[in-house]
Amino acid sequence: MSGLTPEQILKLNSHMRKKAEERAGINSEKVQQTVSIYLQIARDNQLNYNELLQVFTLAKESVLQSLNKVAISTLPDIISDVAKV
Repeated sequence: MSGLTPEQILKLNSHMRKKAEERAGINSEKVQQTVSIYLQIARDNQLNYNELLQVFTLAKESVLQSLNKVAISTLPDIISDVAKV
């Protein structure tokens, strides 16, 4: 890899990330859309960087608490129902 240009390294990195996301079942377009929504909310509410980090922390905690209340055996059904929406 030492003979690669910085542009080639970035392209290779992007390709590997996309392949890893596909294998993990991550829809990067949905992730990007979600991030864009959070950024729009932050801009609309004139949040600074630290306040935005707090929003992400609270959202993460909320999701984790919700997942903790769900039986693991029901997760595939819940996830597939949400994915259909």
